[in-house]
Amino acid sequence: MPKEAKQELFNLIRSLNKGEKRYFKLFARTRSAHKDTNNYIRLFDAIEKQSEYNEEKIKKLKLVKDVHLPMLKNYLYNLILEGLRSLKSKSNDIDSEIGNLLENARIMRDKGLEDEELKYLAKSRQLALKYERWGAAIEGLLMERRIRVRKEIAEPWRGLDKEIEEVMRTMNNLVEHYFLSREMKLMVNQSSAARSDLRKSINKLAAHPLLKQENKSISLEAQRTRYLTLCNYYSFLEDYENSHKVLSRAMDLVESNFTIFENPDMTYAIGLGNLIIVQFQLRKYDDAYENIYKYRAFAKKKGSAQSFSTVYSSIFETYYYLRTAEFEKGVICIKNIEKEIQ
Repeated sequence: MPKEAKQELFNLIRSLNKGEKRYFKLFARTRSAHKDTNNYIRLFDAIEKQSEYNEEKIKKLKLVKDVHLPMLKNYLYNLILEGLRSLKSKSNDIDSEIGNLLENARIMRDKGLEDEELKYLAKSRQLALKYERWGAAIEGLLMERRIRVRKEIAEPWRGLDKEIEEVMRTMNNLVEHYFLSREMKLMVNQSSAARSDLRKSINKLAAHPLLKQENKSISLEAQRTRYLTLCNYYSFLEDYENSHKVLSRAMDLVESNFTIFENPDMTYAIGLGNLIIVQFQLRKYDDAYENIYKYRAFAKKKGSAQSFSTVYSSIFETYYYLRTAEFEKGVICIKNIEKEIQ
């Protein structure tokens, strides 16, 4: 088995938090026969205890014959994913709610209950459009369209076609923003030796209508992506004032519409971290210090970005003390970082 494949199960188990591990073990016991469950749990526990994956130690446990170990690991991997899907379906996040509504619509479709299916589709569409989940919006609209066509309800059918076109236009607009963002990153990240030759190409890219005209960004995610693309452009030019300006606007956008963005914790943490870095460049130490403590307060919240934010808030604080020549406080921060990463 390739090394990458062997690492997949290890990486997945190591990524789980305490609540997810506890839920998985309860879930596994409801899904498998008692003897099989013990093997899955023992394999799970053995891998969890490893700091790096060691298959030879797993084999010594004699959970199954060596030839059957790949099958046991594969089943455990998929069982963990099934458990995570089950756990996510019980959560209150918007993606789970929309997903559950669409799944309910499919169940009603399979049962031949079209009126009930339409009710769930209407609810899912309302949420998907409100929270910019364009993929789910298109899926729900196409499901509804098939019903309308089958029932030959002409007027709603035409209205749905217009709505599908509008969602597709918004999605295409977002994809264009992603393309510009990628191109800007690729150019900016080239070697310093080539940077002088790149200026003309980068200036041409920055003159694109989607970057020049704010009102051409249709969705909130497109607006945020535009700000980040411009931030990369201004950073390349070492124009940190304008970089700070667009980053601040991006953070205002995220803070005002937090639940709209997918993976909002990480989106917020990365955005605020970049803003702090630019504030250091501008010697805006008071603003940076204020945002560092904002970052630290965020890190105390539960979420996928928690440990990431906790460590980085200490790193930012250490750098702040170094820049302001408060070295004793910086040493204390370094000790706190050591504790965090142990």
